[in-house]
Amino acid sequence: SDQDGVAQRKKQTDAGLHWMRGCLAAAVLLVSAAAAPACRRTAAEMVAALDLRRLSHSPCASAVIHADERYVLKHVLTRRDSLLERETCVLQKLQRFDWAPRWFCTGDDYILTEWRGKEMCERTESYDAQMRRILDELHAAGVRHNDLRKRERTDFTVAAGRVSLVDFAYASVRGSLEMSC
Repeated sequence: SDQDGVAQRKKQTDAGLHWMRGCLAAAVLLVSAAAAPACRRTAAEMVAALDLRRLSHSPCASAVIHADERYVLKHVLTRRDSLLERETCVLQKLQRFDWAPRWFCTGDDYILTEWRGKEMCERTESYDAQMRRILDELHAAGVRHNDLRKRERTDFTVAAGRVSLVDFAYASVRGSLEMSC
């Protein structure tokens, strides 16, 4: 019946809000109040508040990236709560590593992280060594990225000679895509 459908959607919405409150509470623990921006509910509100510029969008993309040299906001265009939740949980797990982007908050349709440089266009011995260390630490933490073989290699970034790994929407922890933080 219609009432059952409404009740089920309300239950799902309440569960999503509970998850988000938990993640936002975790943000307070991970990031000092002085460094963290005030998080908003939607990507549009956050982009406006931080005055971020659009970096990428293709008609086939499931997300739009907005950024400046402080923040990266991934605006998920399709309702994929599991992708936002997964990326949030994985980033929380990786905060102890110096190569992981700092996670600030997750809203209804976005995730906000620290800007970690431009995509790595050339490889050097130093970059290769850093990439090996990153992958070793990632796997030791029980995390698999699951999206490194794509044609456009945008997941390794470089700033001031330091390599970082970003974009954990398809990551798994101990072999599972299902997780909650």
